[in-house]
Amino acid sequence: MNIIPAIDISDGKVIRLKKGRIEDKTIYSSSPYKILEDFIKSGAEWVHIVDIDRATRRADNKDLIKELLGSKGIKKEVGGGLRTKDEIIQMFEYGADRVVIGTAACENRDLVKSIALQYPGQTIVALDFSNNSVMIDGWLKDSGSTPIEFAKQFMPEINLFLLTDISKDGMLSGIDEKFYSRFAVETGAKTIISGGVQSIKDIKKAVKLGESVEGIIIGKALYEKRFSLKEALEVSNG
Repeated sequence: MNIIPAIDISDGKVIRLKKGRIEDKTIYSSSPYKILEDFIKSGAEWVHIVDIDRATRRADNKDLIKELLGSKGIKKEVGGGLRTKDEIIQMFEYGADRVVIGTAACENRDLVKSIALQYPGQTIVALDFSNNSVMIDGWLKDSGSTPIEFAKQFMPEINLFLLTDISKDGMLSGIDEKFYSRFAVETGAKTIISGGVQSIKDIKKAVKLGESVEGIIIGKALYEKRFSLKEALEVSNG
């Protein structure tokens, strides 16, 4: 299972939100590149980069994202407001190893399937959910579909889904392993867990879910020093 530290960017700074609310953000660093270097030094194989401003249609951090995606020594997955084919392909051209698609997946399933065929194994559909309903457009609009219903619409072209529990995101409240287990059983897809990681116990819970969990994203718990990236990697590697 991959341990995937997160770099969420707003106004050029590394931030974390609470429950996806842009007005409720905490700034952790003014240097995303320094944070990325620290992750590399700690042994991370992957990093999860999100342009929060683009996701919320406020602005974008394109130049900074391009710089981060050009970094060596770590695999990069990127998301946040990527709504057109040109924008998605541009991320691959910048150096992304995987691209995360959220709102565009709901609005244009054919686009996502087309990208998945062009970049096999490199396309992730993000299912950000609240009260068992997938939210889109920067977590502001209810899609009307459950994560399981939503995921099945993209299979078999897509078999990797990033599941973010918005109610837990940035809250350090622990992961809901029962939900992720049920998702795996009902879809047969692989997942990346996001939202709520509180302690090293959550990493252990994710590992116990087995091969259905491809990775787990860790944000606030690392920035708040609840545990170290090295500790998480040790648990993941057995």
